[in-house]
Amino acid sequence: MDGRGECAVEFGRGDYEGVSGTVGGITRERFRRGPNPPSAPAAWEDSQPDTANAHEEGGFVLRAADGTLLVERWPGGSRKRIVVPPFHAGRRNGLLIAATFHTHPNSSSRFRQEPSRVDVEAVRHNPNLASAEYEGEFVISRGLLYLIRPDGSVESIGDTSILLELERGERP
Repeated sequence: MDGRGECAVEFGRGDYEGVSGTVGGITRERFRRGPNPPSAPAAWEDSQPDTANAHEEGGFVLRAADGTLLVERWPGGSRKRIVVPPFHAGRRNGLLIAATFHTHPNSSSRFRQEPSRVDVEAVRHNPNLASAEYEGEFVISRGLLYLIRPDGSVESIGDTSILLELERGERP
């Protein structure tokens, strides 16, 4: 380990414990603006980046039977950790989990901006996310938006402020 802080996402009781991931290709446009409030820009803002109160925020991107995408936010986490509510067999409250996401709001050199090994392993080895419809976990950091794919590969999607359409003053 390089000494930088790794975040830890924990799944609720009865589920895989580890770090969670976020949203994939089919939802890029929706992820940016949000299929319904609150969306990714709101999660970033709610995580209070670069403050003494910085903490991880995250959520599920769920697909209803009619194809509608919905966002269910998780309870706020701590500086390097978030607990994911229970889900089973790729579903949350009967809805298909299309993707997940969480923030990395601490941008000092003491903290990892890219997905940690724990983040990747939690997505890759979670049997409850082993669905063909699950696109992966988005990790929102100050500079870049990352996607952890179900196979454990990590892709840099692009500049967070551009993808989330943040104003210059809101730059993550």
